[in-house]
This record gives sequence, structure tokens and C-alpha cells, in this order.
Amino acid sequence: MVIMANDPDFIHLSIISGGFSIPDPNKVKPKVHICVTNLPQMMQIDCSGSGVTIGGAVTLSKLSEVLQEQIDKLSKHEAWKTRIYKEILRAMDPIETMQIKNLAVMFS
Repeated sequence: MVIMANDPDFIHLSIISGGFSIPDPNKVKPKVHICVTNLPQMMQIDCSGSGVTIGGAVTLSKLSEVLQEQIDKLSKHEAWKTRIYKEILRAMDPIETMQIKNLAVMFS
């Protein structure tokens, strides 16, 4: 999805993802809402030798599963990746309920 920043309606655009959002009273009310939750590209997680690329509509529960799988697969030579993935999982620990983890996404 490409959105042109020089489009005069750009400031009136709202991108929606996940199950909830907190409105900012200082923002202009959008004229257009785009829901990215059902875009396949936004729900992808790509694992490669250089790391993990996370789509903006990936739920936290799915991300947790994939990161744990990657931690289990990584060799001792890739300990730096293991540390990073564990820190991401640790940062998600305070979110305890599965209802929120199944709705919350990386981009919202």
C-alpha cells in the first residue's frame, strides 16, 4: 500500500488495525478509514538469515509463537538473535490475557 504524502487528503486518513485504539483528541478527525487487518502482506511474518520481518497486522499471540519457534531453532552462533527475540517476548509479558494478545497488533 502506497499513500502519497503530498495528497491533500493524506492528513484526513486513518489506518485501522487490531481490535481497539485510543483516540488522540489533538488530531484532525479523518475522512477516510483504511483497515489493514485483512491485507495478507500485513499479516505475514518472514524469517530469514538476517532476522524476522513482522507485518503490521500480526497479532501478539502469533508473534509470540513465531519468536519462540525461532529461539528454539537458532544455533549458539546466533545468540545475539536469541537475546533480542527473548527481550521482545519479555516486553510482551505484561499483556497477560489471550483476548488482548489475539487482538493487539504491532501497528495501530
